[in-house]
Amino acid sequence: MEDLQTRIVELQKRIRRDTVHLARLKQSQKEYEQQLAARAQYLSSKEILALIREHCGQSCSMTTIKRWADEGFLGEVLEERKLFPGLGGKRGNKRFLYHKPAVYRFLYQKGLLQPRYEVLDRVRIDSSAYVPDAEGQTAVVIAADLSAELFFVYTVQVEMSSKIVREIPEHHLSAAREKR
Repeated sequence: MEDLQTRIVELQKRIRRDTVHLARLKQSQKEYEQQLAARAQYLSSKEILALIREHCGQSCSMTTIKRWADEGFLGEVLEERKLFPGLGGKRGNKRFLYHKPAVYRFLYQKGLLQPRYEVLDRVRIDSSAYVPDAEGQTAVVIAADLSAELFFVYTVQVEMSSKIVREIPEHHLSAAREKR
C-alpha cells in the first residue's frame, strides 16, 4: 500500500510539472503565431523580387532593391532577426524587411505591380457580396486601382443591367470566356 501511495505522489508531481510545461508551450505558441501574423505585414527583398516577377514578368536584382531602400523608396528598413526573434531559424546574411504598404505603393507607381485585368477586359463576377444577383454574370472593367488593403479593386459595368459597381476585389473576379 505504501508503494501505491508513493506512485500516486510521484504521478501528481509529474502532472503539476507537465501542466506548467504545457502552459509555457502554449505561451510560446501564442507568441510565435503573433509574430508570424505581424511578419505578414512586411516583405523581404526576395519576396519583393518574387512579387515583381509574378506581376509583370520582369526580373530585378538584389542590388536594385538595396538601392531603392537606400534612397528611401521602400520606407523604413527593419532587420528581421531583431523585429521577430521568435521566428528565427534563418542563418547567414541579415534579412531586411520593408513595410508592405510602402513597397506596394512604390511598385505600383513604378509600374511594376500590375492588376490582373485591364480596362475593357471582360470578367465574370464570382461573388454576390458586391452585386446582388450578379454572381456568374459578365462585366467590363472600367477602372483598376490599388486599395488601401493592398490588393487591386475594380470598377466594372455589368453587361446585363449596365449597372456600374465600384471596388470589387480582384479575387472576386475571373476572366470571362468568349462565347463563340
